[in-house]
Amino acid sequence: MRGTVAGRRWAAAAAAAALVVTVGRGLTVRAAPGDGAERGLSAAATQGLVERMTLSEHGDQLDGLRLLADEVWKSGERPGKTHVETDQVFFYHSVYIEAMQSEQGKSLGAAALAKQDKNSRKLELRIDAFPSVQETAGRLVNLDGEIWTLDRIAARFRWTATAAGMVAGRPAVTLHFEPLAGLPAHSRVDHVLEAAAGNLTVDAQSGQILRGDFRSLGEVRYGGGWLAHIAFQGEFRMQPAGDCWVMRDVTVRVQGRILFTSLNGTQNNTYHLATGVAGCGG
Repeated sequence: MRGTVAGRRWAAAAAAAALVVTVGRGLTVRAAPGDGAERGLSAAATQGLVERMTLSEHGDQLDGLRLLADEVWKSGERPGKTHVETDQVFFYHSVYIEAMQSEQGKSLGAAALAKQDKNSRKLELRIDAFPSVQETAGRLVNLDGEIWTLDRIAARFRWTATAAGMVAGRPAVTLHFEPLAGLPAHSRVDHVLEAAAGNLTVDAQSGQILRGDFRSLGEVRYGGGWLAHIAFQGEFRMQPAGDCWVMRDVTVRVQGRILFTSLNGTQNNTYHLATGVAGCGG
């Protein structure tokens, strides 16, 4: 496996994991220190916001929407070396699914496109396996090929909340998240989540996620560090698409090693609205 491809895959997993660690119960709330510019939310207010949290307002309308994503991996060890791909992004029961269309400026051949379609269909089947999938718009998430509920993700974290003033013309709240200790980690995503911390800025009324930043607390290790070890940090922004909200951009900086391949670089994902923008999914 080429280092750039491995780096993009790990970076995408880290970005997705940190992005959606947002909703659930069992959170801890405290007032933040400072000069009063930031106000800690009460437990009741925070709980209400958590219950409204969403990746997209009107998420049930996302399925007709299409995005194009430009992904650029820039090596930190070999300046000027980049890996570029373009993906088509569509939604299935409001869940993001990406299918590569071109790599290094060249369109994929028929066999490669058929493989992308096959992988997309596998994800659709996993989504269909969830009970009451029609009622979970905005509450199922694709994390590096695994389908998670927001409640399952949020249960792995401790939360604090403060008022954040106006963001994107909306009264906003900042949620700070840190991993709970001692939880089992069985999958690659589990390991990323148990090391992730950061901040999410959300609409104080609707719970719409507006932006966020994230980082690893030390290294994410597999096989005691022999199979892989990575550290990451990054940020993301959302954008309106009619009545819905979708990803605008994600930047992830990653450093470490997978087997004998060194990872040191930055991945930038930029999402462009393609079809179905009027209203949302058209």
